[in-house]
Amino acid sequence: KILSRWSCGVAVTIRLASCNNAKAEATVQHRQHWGSGVLLCALALVAAHIAVPAATQCTTPSPLVRPPLLQGWRQAHRHVLGLHRQMLSWLGWQGMLSMVRTKFPQAKHITTSALASAMEDPETPVLLLDARMKEEYEISHMEGAIWVGEDGEIPELAEILSRFSSLHESATTKIVACYCSVGYRSSRLAQRLSAENGIHAVNVEGSIFRWANEGRPVYKGLEKMQAPQVHPYNKVFGKLLDADKWSALPTSS
Repeated sequence: KILSRWSCGVAVTIRLASCNNAKAEATVQHRQHWGSGVLLCALALVAAHIAVPAATQCTTPSPLVRPPLLQGWRQAHRHVLGLHRQMLSWLGWQGMLSMVRTKFPQAKHITTSALASAMEDPETPVLLLDARMKEEYEISHMEGAIWVGEDGEIPELAEILSRFSSLHESATTKIVACYCSVGYRSSRLAQRLSAENGIHAVNVEGSIFRWANEGRPVYKGLEKMQAPQVHPYNKVFGKLLDADKWSALPTSS
């Protein structure tokens, strides 16, 4: 059918050419070249369709059944989009972590995997300080974390740190770990606590976004969330949090 329609198109164009002399001849040449391109594309599609195993072909086309070739293209497209998102996420994280380390050069850091191991070790006491806004903390937080504000502004912070140090005075290693969404606010707090209070405070690198992205547990109050949800902070930083972990779409950017 494709070949028949193409042939008719060329024939009609040639008849028009006989009536319009030189101008029509140029039209014929142009449309013949164009028609040749269409023919080659049609032949390529036919060849590709024939190459598909007969078992996968459908003799009675249905709008609900996609041609195998189209399915392959769509699968490849989804795969490329997935790789693209992963690359953007990786580049975003690398840029964020580099910026945090440059902005707060005196801050010490701990990886999420190292923190998880320490939290499972009964010989290593861990104090988690949540350096986010109150509404972020109320959506979800890491297990046992204490909310202290973005700048550690709660008046009880000094007493909390003192009690933790006294309670675990004999411990060889104890960790005061600060976290926020991605590590910016918590790095600022960890650097300040280390400088002003002489406490070995560290920033959780990647903070709760990376923690949740890795499938680690988060809590709402005292209950572990079966489907982890995290406050995305805003639309920009939220791009570093997996979309299925967003608690809600922020109204501000």
